[in-house]
Amino acid sequence: TMTAATTTPTEALTFRGRPFALAWRSVAIAWSKDKARPVLDHSVAIEVFDHGIRLISTDSYVLLHSWVPTDEYQGEAPTLDEMPTGGTFIAQDSYGRSIGLMAHVLNLTSEDDAPPIDVVLTVGEMEDDGSTFVGMERSCATLAVSDQEVLRLPLVEGEFPQWRGLLGGFSPRFNLS
Repeated sequence: TMTAATTTPTEALTFRGRPFALAWRSVAIAWSKDKARPVLDHSVAIEVFDHGIRLISTDSYVLLHSWVPTDEYQGEAPTLDEMPTGGTFIAQDSYGRSIGLMAHVLNLTSEDDAPPIDVVLTVGEMEDDGSTFVGMERSCATLAVSDQEVLRLPLVEGEFPQWRGLLGGFSPRFNLS
């Protein structure tokens, strides 16, 4: 069962900006625009592993996933039979602000001599601004871009579709390389 874990915060994970932005934008193409299914509506599932994250999004017809290693990790992506070690979280972006932020990161990193930009991902409770009742705090995924911009996306509680079985037996008909 892949449910949004809203009580256990993750440690901050740091990613190189360009690979993170490319991965986020590539899976966001598949997110659903169906408010009747909040787990899929403008949502990205974030599977947290020891050395990176896997981003997954689907509209029930197309499923896209991408591996993003942490800044210092040089190894391979986990196989599909490896389950996340740090949990699975479903971040919802009803207004598509993350796509714009990631486009900004790509723009800033497009030149060969561009300074490095990091994206820091944390998952946990939103900061208390006094507008919520005790015990009703909302959890969020926070994307921080080089301490310049911060975007908080609410987490959705629920089950993300069991997608691994769909891809486990997949073999492409055409070799695109």
